[in-house]
Amino acid sequence: MFRHSTTLLITLCSMYLMSCSDNNQIVGVGQQITVFSGSSANSANTANTSSSTSCSLEEKNIRIVNLFKRDYLFNEEVQIPADYQVLESSDLVQALKVSEKERYSFWVEDAQAYDRSFSQGISSGLFGFRPMYQLSETQLPEDGRFTLYLVEINSPAHKAGLRRGDTILSIDGITSVEIFTQFSSMNDAERYEYHVQLLGLDHSKDELTIVWQSAGDVQMFEQTIIRDSYTSDVVESAKIIDNQADTKTGYLAYRSFSEFSTERLIEAFDLFDTESVDNLIFDFRSNGGGLVSLAGFIANSSLNEQNTLTGESLLNYEYNERRSGLNQTFNFANDDYDIGADKVVVLIDAGSCSASELVINMLLPYVDVTIIGDQSSCGKPYGMEPAQICDGYLFPVTLKFTNANNDADYIDGFSPDCVVKDTVEYNWGDVKDPQIDEALHILNGGNCRTTESITVSLEAKNIQKQSKIDIVSTYSDYENPNAPLFKY
Repeated sequence: MFRHSTTLLITLCSMYLMSCSDNNQIVGVGQQITVFSGSSANSANTANTSSSTSCSLEEKNIRIVNLFKRDYLFNEEVQIPADYQVLESSDLVQALKVSEKERYSFWVEDAQAYDRSFSQGISSGLFGFRPMYQLSETQLPEDGRFTLYLVEINSPAHKAGLRRGDTILSIDGITSVEIFTQFSSMNDAERYEYHVQLLGLDHSKDELTIVWQSAGDVQMFEQTIIRDSYTSDVVESAKIIDNQADTKTGYLAYRSFSEFSTERLIEAFDLFDTESVDNLIFDFRSNGGGLVSLAGFIANSSLNEQNTLTGESLLNYEYNERRSGLNQTFNFANDDYDIGADKVVVLIDAGSCSASELVINMLLPYVDVTIIGDQSSCGKPYGMEPAQICDGYLFPVTLKFTNANNDADYIDGFSPDCVVKDTVEYNWGDVKDPQIDEALHILNGGNCRTTESITVSLEAKNIQKQSKIDIVSTYSDYENPNAPLFKY
């Protein structure tokens, strides 16, 4: 199926933590201890899986507490609530995690639904688009922009012709001006509730009639889309961009390091290798993470030209003191690619998290990396070993990632080297996108064309994370594609 089928081996090692060869290169398959840097799980390959999928709340919570006290990275600092046996499991996890150190451990109530979404890419009963409400500084409703930040491939919205960057003029007869008029008198919580009602995310609507325009197009389109299940594709775009100075750039827009994306990711690197790209652009905007194995595959495949880096350090795992015997270093492995990128540019936003940041950190000791965005990334140098407990999943932070320089200095996120606003006017891979345009400018030897700096407080990051937690409890879907973005 693939020109470089042996690269499939590389994608398996870090998924099974103790599965590497004797010299710890990223090859092979072995014991099943699954590690994730983000929000993906697979019930067939999950660490600490309970033997029963049904149990009482008290039994479930006892298992959660025991795992936190044993495996959690900051286990010595865990404080157990007196009423832990009767708390809702999601509330218990929030109480147990050491929020001054990490804000990422979470609980998923429905393990089966989660597996369908992240192991198989199946989204159930969704329209499949993520809107962005760009609230004008003037606060005038007519100056607001209602655009689509994300349209999931194969979703009802995608099949209807909607794409990232499209401008929504009305939904079910309610115009964008009317929507922003409502927003003008609301706080963020009220805006979110209005958004839920507008799009029927509480399952009050089975269909939406949408009128929209595409970027640079005066024609208006109208379609009625019906809620449905679909299998998505998180490789939004993989293409070759011919640059100045007779160089070629491989561009990859990748939305989730999910198991079901492995084949498409390999296809992308087959393309980059066949076309002999000189540089790479990784578009990780709104990529919340996933399998460490796929992050390792990207770093290994991008740099190990003619296997010149084989055996060099790529990634370190560091556990709590009780489990320090599991600490391990993973090295570059032989592969069939001959890429060896001279420069790498990574596009980020506040939703770029975990495995997205891990790729950046693994690349930094070995190649010139430029980060472009208008927000800092989320700041998660940690991994998780998901545990199925009864009929739910516990995702506790259990290890820290460091690179070849033993560096994990991005707890506050990676800040952009070049600050460029994401205008959300164009689809993935469109060279008219201001951030992609800036990336090509950098790869052509230019310098950043802006001098702004980005500062995101820990409080702001906690708010960002809490919004994801709320979505979990509402939709049993950690990265719900219908979650709104409010920009000011």
